[in-house]
Amino acid sequence: SGWCDPSPSNPGGKSEWEFLDVGGDCRYWPVSAWRQFEAGCRALVQEDFLCVEYQTHLDLQGLGLTAVQVLSSMLPGDVKVPELKRLQELWQLYWEDASCYWASLLDTFRHGGDWTTLKQDFVARK
Repeated sequence: SGWCDPSPSNPGGKSEWEFLDVGGDCRYWPVSAWRQFEAGCRALVQEDFLCVEYQTHLDLQGLGLTAVQVLSSMLPGDVKVPELKRLQELWQLYWEDASCYWASLLDTFRHGGDWTTLKQDFVARK
């Protein structure tokens, strides 16, 4: 699978993304980070675009979500522009959903929970 292939045939050798779990605030993770978390790097490399995203664009996703979060929070409660009102509504739905995943992940981390069970639960929620 090209330059993303984590196999020994990869001339670049192993990179950290191939053996370390993803970290950070999952409310800002892109699809590729979720794929890495739930199924590992072998699953991630099955889709070149996800592999490239994971290795080179993680911060762009977080920055984009932060921009939407800031814009949404700065809008007045009685937004008159329908598109901005819809953005505000969709952001609220996204944040509530993402925060549920974040709370589960944080609880598992804080209490030494079973990561395999958590990952299976996340996959089943889809």
